[in-house]
Amino acid sequence: MGKLTKPAAALLAAALGLALFTGCGSTPAESQPAESAASQTAEAAEPTLAPVDSTVASSETLSAPVFYTQAGLTETLDQVVAFAADTAGGSLKTMIAAGQLVTFAADCAEVPDTLAEDAKAWADGLDADQKELLALNWPAVRDAAQSIAEDPEGQAELLATAGVTTDFTAMDLETVPDFLTALDGALAQ
Repeated sequence: MGKLTKPAAALLAAALGLALFTGCGSTPAESQPAESAASQTAEAAEPTLAPVDSTVASSETLSAPVFYTQAGLTETLDQVVAFAADTAGGSLKTMIAAGQLVTFAADCAEVPDTLAEDAKAWADGLDADQKELLALNWPAVRDAAQSIAEDPEGQAELLATAGVTTDFTAMDLETVPDFLTALDGALAQ
């Protein structure tokens, strides 16, 4: 029996290694089983930063506006309370959240009439810790988003340092300042 132990262990290790590499190569939708409602609720309680990856592929992408959705606003604003700006990496996370906000605002054909109301409803739904993070983070995210909208080329190096790959110079940023003003009226505390 001792003679088979080493080859069996080596075979098992090779099979596990192959399974590991195969698992890493598949997309999350293909490799993960459906999650239970409890685990989804737990994940929803802890917001995480989603990478901003909306690199403009062509001029056609720019001419087809994405229309505003409350779900899109919620996802975008969740990035503002997903970190503490006064902690390590806070300035980079601020740029990531600002980049996501500018991308969302630029993708809207116009500033929606319900934007301030929707943003206020989102803020009212935050818990005490998230409201504290909003008060801490919003001014810096707003200012960074304004800087991106005003001078995307001037912000390119800081955005790249934060890992934001979006080409803001190729985007129509005309609606962004009005979008940010409407949000600021609802979120500034």
